[in-house]
Amino acid sequence: ENDDNRGIAHMLEHMMFQGTANIPGDDFRDTIARFGGRENAFTSPDTTSYWQTVGKEALEVVMRLESDRMQNLVIDEAAFLSEVEVVKEERRERYETSPGGPFGEAVSAAAYLAHPYRYPIIGYMHQIEVVTIEEALDWYDKWYSPANAILVIAGDTTLAEVLPLAEQYYGVIPAGVTQPWSRAVEPPQLAERRIIFRDERVRQPSFGRSYLAPARTA
Repeated sequence: ENDDNRGIAHMLEHMMFQGTANIPGDDFRDTIARFGGRENAFTSPDTTSYWQTVGKEALEVVMRLESDRMQNLVIDEAAFLSEVEVVKEERRERYETSPGGPFGEAVSAAAYLAHPYRYPIIGYMHQIEVVTIEEALDWYDKWYSPANAILVIAGDTTLAEVLPLAEQYYGVIPAGVTQPWSRAVEPPQLAERRIIFRDERVRQPSFGRSYLAPARTA
């Protein structure tokens, strides 16, 4: 992401449940439910992940569903505008209705001077309010391809069973362009950074201390 589209990865995660040209609306979720399964998604500072937990008999079904979702997403304008309101409410609930939300954002912004970990995954409210369908589709076209994806399967199955399904449903998708990773490097920290946050809603003072540690390397 960049300064113009903070939060776009998380916004598109929401839109990925709106249906495709082949599987409209809630059919994706309903199909998983018919097999007694569960599904959801999350966006972290580094990835957006979609997951399903199903019995082995539904493995091919979920692989077909995800293959379709990687290629044929449809974003309806009304659904998009509705989901923007959902994300705005999510930000209010998680970041703005309690003192811990803005304080946590301030700590991250102080801890990182160069790395994008300094920005909230959900984006800032003023960015959520102006995001467009075109921006979401551009992000989808840029990142949602096998070249930028990892498939993880765990459970009562074998590579011999999984590999033909992966080739059938994902091998036919154009690989796309492998997007370069931005490896921001923090400048040396030469002084203490301190955040003091006061809010009338705070009933019990608290203190926290954070450290930047070296990344683990293989």
